[in-house]
Amino acid sequence: MRVICAFDVEKQQVSLMGRTDPPDSGDFLITVRPGESYCGLTYDQLAQLASFETDPVSGNVVSTSPASQRVPLAIPDWLRKSPQK
Repeated sequence: MRVICAFDVEKQQVSLMGRTDPPDSGDFLITVRPGESYCGLTYDQLAQLASFETDPVSGNVVSTSPASQRVPLAIPDWLRKSPQK
């Protein structure tokens, strides 16, 4: 099963979204908070991931995709609006 991870800094939680493997297929949305874990991955590990995949037979994590590091971009002054007078 593929699980998508979304880390919310303000709420200090990781939302996990995915669909379970057949024959019991179904969508799910789980929230993991500090001190909790899911599929053997801790909150701190999940916060660093974009997604992970599990083996349908054993349920073990077989691959992970790290989250991209978004760097805030500085807006140049010439692009900023001039204050109205």
